[in-house]
Parts: sequence; structure tokens; C-alpha cells
Amino acid sequence: MSYLKILRPINLGIVALTHLFFYYFLILPSLAKAGIQPQLTGILFPMFILCTLCIVAAGNLINDILDLQTDNVNKPQKTFINKSIPLPKAWIFYGIISIFGFVLATFIGLSIQKLELVFIYPLVTMLLYWYSKIFKHYPVIGNFFVAIFTGFVVWVLLLCEPQLLSNNEGAIQNARTILIGFGIFSFFGNFIRELVKDIEDEEGDKLVGSKTFPVLYGIPKTKKLTTGVILIMLLVLMAWLRKNLDVSDFRANIYFVLFVMAPIGLSIFKLYKAENKRQYGAISRFYKMVLLSGLIYAFIFIQNVING
Repeated sequence: MSYLKILRPINLGIVALTHLFFYYFLILPSLAKAGIQPQLTGILFPMFILCTLCIVAAGNLINDILDLQTDNVNKPQKTFINKSIPLPKAWIFYGIISIFGFVLATFIGLSIQKLELVFIYPLVTMLLYWYSKIFKHYPVIGNFFVAIFTGFVVWVLLLCEPQLLSNNEGAIQNARTILIGFGIFSFFGNFIRELVKDIEDEEGDKLVGSKTFPVLYGIPKTKKLTTGVILIMLLVLMAWLRKNLDVSDFRANIYFVLFVMAPIGLSIFKLYKAENKRQYGAISRFYKMVLLSGLIYAFIFIQNVING
């Protein structure tokens, strides 16, 4: 069970469901509307999901391997390496997952004649390694990197069907806009989560010499930075709402305001009231619910676009 838990199965499940949702409710209907045959037929799309899960799982595992000292301070009850999983076996497990994912990426890339997938896989895997090794220990850079990667989990869907990037027919343009938009939403939500998690983990980061923003500049300034990112996110969401008022129906707009934008605004007050590790952890989990709420909005919005 430890080998399963260390891969964050719930997070992997969310990634898989996100891919399934956007592919079957947005990408396939948009391709059909434009009269285009999908390329990831049969077993290829499940393999595409599995390939993405290998990237995410390998990233989670290498982060735990290289961040062992910090995790022993910040979350000792959730640390498996050198307890139920010996460190050498953790490295072997990491290698197996990485190689398996590369084989899948190569097979898919050759099958649809899109070799970019073959090169993207090792590039992303290498970047996740360097994030865990170097980037995460510096202020903002590590937070930004993780946020970009979570956006990439959505944006990579643009590569699964080549026509999504090359075709400018109306239905394809709408699908492309929605995928880019939700990726940006995921980017901001996870950027905020990572800043809050840095506050939560300040004690352990300080002990191991990580130069995160709270360690270098203090918690009050980190709260101000996080608030600034939240306000930027709200402005972006307001711009999205205004741009799509004529596309989306009344219930979608009300849902967006009440269950996406309002909770994000509320998080500012929760952030300034927080004073201990438990409260910061609650804010981090709160943003997971915000991201889930955004996915539900995406479903409502997509139905309007596809049926419109």
C-alpha cells in the first residue's frame, strides 16, 4: 500500500478524470461538429492518460525522494521513504515508472505521427527532477513551476489531437479556448496553493535551508504576495465572465460567481485569519475544492458551447 500511497492516488485520479471529462465532453464533440475524425482511437487515449499519470506519479515520487529531510519535519506521518519503502527501492520504482511512461509516449507519438510527444515526455520528467532538486528551494520560482505544470496537465490535451492546434473552425477554436482557459485557472489556483503550503511548511524549510518566500521575507509579506495573486486571479475570472456572457446561460454565470469567484474572494479573509499550520493546511485544501468547483463550471459551460 505504501508504494501506492506515495504516488498520491487521489491526485492521479483527479488528473485521469479531468482528461476523461475534457476529451469525451469537449474534444470529441468539437471534432465531430467540425467533421474531423479523432486520432486517439481505440486504446490510444487510455494510453495517453496513463502516460500523463506516469509523468505526475514520477514527479510525486522524485519530490519525496529528494525532499526526504524536509518531509520528516513538515509531515512525518505522511513520509514513506526509509520507513515502509527503502530509499534504493524508491529509486528503482521511480526508474520503472519513468521508463514505462516514455515507452507509452513513444508508441502514441509514432501511432499518430506526432513525435513531439516523444520528446516532451523526457523534457517534462527532467524538469520535474530539477524542480525537486533545485527550483522548489527558491522563492516564487518553485511555486511558479508547479503552477505551470498543473496547467500543463490540461494544456497537454491540446497535443492529443493535432487538429486542436492547427484547425481554426469555430467548434475547434471554442475547444481550444476552453482548454487554455481552464489551464490558466488551474495555474492560478495551484500557484496560490503552493504559496500557502510554503507558509505551512516554513518551519521545516527553515531547518533544511530552503530559501522559500516565507523563510526569506516572513509570513506577513507572503500573505501580501498571495493576496496579490488572488486579486489577479479574480480580475482574470472577471474578464472571462464578461467575454462569455453572451455564450453562457444565466445559471452558468450565477454558478461561476457564487461557487468559483466568491470562494476565491473569501480565501483572502481566511488567509489573514490563519495563524497556525492546521489553518494554513485548511486553506490549501480549500483551494482543491475551488478547483473542483471550476471543473463543474467547465462542464456547465461546455454544454452551452456544444449545444449552442
